[in-house]
Amino acid sequence: MVSARAAVVERPHGPFVIEEVELEEPREDEVLVRILSAGI
Repeated sequence: MVSARAAVVERPHGPFVIEEVELEEPREDEVLVRILSAGI
């Protein structure tokens, strides 16, 4: 498993909450990309 932080919205129009989530390891036909920054 891979641990990541994610911005999660639990209900419509709810606030973003930063949570640690567990993700499966990438499959053979997938890649894991690390994003250092993003803007909206």
